[in-house]
Amino acid sequence: MMSRTDALRQALADVQDRWPELARRFDARSPRERWALIACGVALLWALADTLFLGRQLQQWQRQSAEQRSLAVQRQAADAEAQALAREIRQLAETQQQQIDAARQRAAAVQQSLLGGPNGLVSAQQMLPLLQQLLRQQACGAGSACAGRLRVRSVKSLSAAALAASPAASGAGGDLPGLWKQGVEIVLEGSFVDLASYVQGLEQLPQRLLPGGMSFVVERHPRAALTLRLYTLSLDKNWMEI
Repeated sequence: MMSRTDALRQALADVQDRWPELARRFDARSPRERWALIACGVALLWALADTLFLGRQLQQWQRQSAEQRSLAVQRQAADAEAQALAREIRQLAETQQQQIDAARQRAAAVQQSLLGGPNGLVSAQQMLPLLQQLLRQQACGAGSACAGRLRVRSVKSLSAAALAASPAASGAGGDLPGLWKQGVEIVLEGSFVDLASYVQGLEQLPQRLLPGGMSFVVERHPRAALTLRLYTLSLDKNWMEI
């Protein structure tokens, strides 16, 4: 089957063979007819050029223009989505910061309520000095000959325990101060009267300690051992280890 290009070439060859005859016929016509034939020829050449070259270029240009418009629309949509995402991130950050600030204010208020004032809880930093002061009033050093007084067998710090956090504080991660239960375990030996006097002295302290447990064992009459676990609350997980 003959292609369009081959058909065009064949038509041009026929025109070339018939050109002398066509020229004689053209010269035999009137000027008006000649101009009409020239106009038809120009139109035919334009149509032929449009078919062979201009049409393809126009289609390619139209296709490229459509692609550019599509890309522009996609870029605008992507820019709008990015701006919306940035606004959402800023709003989330502002909300989280507000929650952090509110939780910090609540933690500070809790600390002031628990530790503030002469009748509040003993702070973790003051616990050991307070116990040492109370012990010095009754305790004997190792190897002393004072009878009927207390002897300190051991003192050790207990592991800090985190109290339940609020949902806002939990959602904010590690940026918020937590509330920790700090404690010590002290083992004393002495007579029942002296041990009871020591416990009474703890209860009469102006600042409070949270009781965590107490055990009493008579080892050899009248000597007995008393184990006390005492706690306080703190915003700091780490404190002095004994």
